[in-house]
Amino acid sequence: MLKAEIEVLGKLDARCLLVSHFPGMIREKSEVIRELEEIYKTRNKNDTLITVG
Repeated sequence: MLKAEIEVLGKLDARCLLVSHFPGMIREKSEVIRELEEIYKTRNKNDTLITVG
């Protein structure tokens, strides 16, 4: 699901995104995608959960 979310966000015609759990809430789309891609890289391909933090 995370990979699909990254793909959907990448296709959005927007410069910024509203991220409700982020102070200030508005972030550059490229920053959000970059962060999600880094999280995705840390996943264990044999696990259904991705642990963050």
